[in-house]
Amino acid sequence: MRHLEAAALGLVFAVATVYMASLTARQISPVHHGTAQRALAWALLNARNVDELVQLIQQGLGEHLAALYVDGQLKSGGEGLSELSVCYAAVFFELETPHVVKICITP
Repeated sequence: MRHLEAAALGLVFAVATVYMASLTARQISPVHHGTAQRALAWALLNARNVDELVQLIQQGLGEHLAALYVDGQLKSGGEGLSELSVCYAAVFFELETPHVVKICITP
């Protein structure tokens, strides 16, 4: 009976090991996408104007920021974009004027 229990534990350990290894291998981006979303949300909550928003996004994402667009105009980066880049967009209201902010991060 103990042999069956040991075999079952070994099987569970092997399956868990293979599953974790495959998850690690499939992760193409060292920048967690949730981190980029949180950085954008943090900048949106703390900025008082568009210039401060651009500065906070650059500060929050650092070298992982591939491109930053405000109302369709490139404000920062642009040369690091690739097919692996992931982009997020949000609307920032400065007084009564809405501004569309789009960030792209690289792996």
